[in-house]
Amino acid sequence: MTFYEAALEVLRKSGRALHYKKITEVAIRDDLLAHVGRTPLAMMEQRLDFEAKKGDEAWIFQTRPGVYSLKEDVVESLNEKAIAREKKEEIKPKEKRKKRRSIEADMDRPSKDVKKAEKIKGTFDSVADAAYAVFMQNGSKNPVAIDEIASVIFGQKLVGFHTHEPEVSTESALLLDNASRIKDGALPRFSKVNSEEWVLTRWAFSKKGADSQSKISELVKTIHEETHSELAEVIAKVPGEVFEMLITQLLSEMRFTNVKVAKRTNDGEVILSANRQDFSETRICIFLANSEKVLESKHLKNFKKSLGHYSASEGIVIHLGKLGKDLLKSSKTLKLSFLGPKKVSKLFFENGIGVTHAQVNIKTLDIDLIKKLS
Repeated sequence: MTFYEAALEVLRKSGRALHYKKITEVAIRDDLLAHVGRTPLAMMEQRLDFEAKKGDEAWIFQTRPGVYSLKEDVVESLNEKAIAREKKEEIKPKEKRKKRRSIEADMDRPSKDVKKAEKIKGTFDSVADAAYAVFMQNGSKNPVAIDEIASVIFGQKLVGFHTHEPEVSTESALLLDNASRIKDGALPRFSKVNSEEWVLTRWAFSKKGADSQSKISELVKTIHEETHSELAEVIAKVPGEVFEMLITQLLSEMRFTNVKVAKRTNDGEVILSANRQDFSETRICIFLANSEKVLESKHLKNFKKSLGHYSASEGIVIHLGKLGKDLLKSSKTLKLSFLGPKKVSKLFFENGIGVTHAQVNIKTLDIDLIKKLS
């Protein structure tokens, strides 16, 4: 399955909203993905974010940052397809194994067109980059069938991994590469001509233009990394009451409801309580520890005992100062989530707290308009 198909299956079986990290974990555990790749979490997040932004056409929606759920009107349809698929697999298990063996054989046996073409030299970091090389060798304006692209890539071992579903992996890679570029404000590299053939985007940038866009993306990434680091240093120095207000704003941005200061102590420690919007019966408590003193295991144990008092089923500890020995191990034993400076700054960054948004207008070709006029 592709990342999106695997996500639909995981969400269908779970019957509730899940974080993309959990979706990825289950998809890998249940061997649903045709190709896992080196960055499955990033791939899953990117794919789900892309699909969720389709609006009314989307099958999934985002309940809060990073958490996705199926739309009610598609659940029944997915269940029917799953039942039909299970019946088909029960009837023809031998045919399925035969097809897989055939696919594997095809990977090692290049097609006639591949034998005629000069072998592409070197290896590539991604299937999309390898596919681009295949198009350039075949003639940048000529459409190529997806099975031919997959045959060259995996037959000539242009990437450093193996897959049992070369066509699925290749087509998924082209789609994800397009989605990634569109998300970054760049033009997609590939275009689907029909059910079988793909071609390089007719109006794509020249190599010089593509390299420039790549440099812009790298610069943006560097700026974001610097912002993360600086934000972690800054929030560690803000007064306790200010930090409390920032966390309250963060919870609001993350769609938590009924946020309250449940307890405030003289030494600067605060306990907040809130409800999740996606799980109306789930109440959480957040322990904002005084960052000026070393956080010890005894503080966590006291906080754990207080969860029942606030009818909370989940506890989160936020501390920006020094940690006592074996504190993280203790938090796992007590089943408490722990957020340090880096994790907190990441949440601030993702939810637009303590950061500004600078926009630069870059004019690029309107592909949709050109296609309509052509």
